[in-house]
Amino acid sequence: MKKVLFATLAAVFALASFTACDKDDNKGKGNGGRDKGTKVEIPGNVEDADDVVKVAAVYKKEGAIDIAASATLADGKFIVMLPETVADSKLSLDDMENLPEGVTADATDVKTVRVDFIGMDADDEQLGKYFIEGDNIYANYLYSNKAVKVTGESELENGDIMVYDLDLKKGWNLVFEMDEDEDDVTTTTITNTKPGNIAWLFDLAEPVVE
Repeated sequence: MKKVLFATLAAVFALASFTACDKDDNKGKGNGGRDKGTKVEIPGNVEDADDVVKVAAVYKKEGAIDIAASATLADGKFIVMLPETVADSKLSLDDMENLPEGVTADATDVKTVRVDFIGMDADDEQLGKYFIEGDNIYANYLYSNKAVKVTGESELENGDIMVYDLDLKKGWNLVFEMDEDEDDVTTTTITNTKPGNIAWLFDLAEPVVE
């Protein structure tokens, strides 16, 4: 199910109804009250997630679980507030330093990080991961430490094509990867322009964060 966003910029996943609000003053339940940040709403009735009582947004980091935010079920959904800012120690230059040939960024020293959404049971045991997906569409939340535009096109060794049309703001961005097959060639477009028909999914079999 899971697919990597671009060998550099992130991975992607699934959603049917979601909300991303920048610097949102959230008074909803499940996030500790009023807060600033980016609100992510995950439905509480996602298939195969019946035993999930808490969702944690976890930085992709080896060695330990590093929780960015968490929420318990309230009013039929999990409202996870991603932090307004992310510490420099959690960010990486890898995404922008490894862009494929033909793809350029209009800013330097851009650092990024993405989060995985982990479902946990009543004993805080990890059950699996939530994904945002659609028909040949994948998505993931990506944090950037500065605004940057990433554009260009790159042909891979197997003949497939990668197209980048990203306009990232400073902060959290919902980034989409869309595949289109034609004449045995797959064109993958990376963009933060929202498509339709996406939904939250849950994978019990997906390895959890160590």
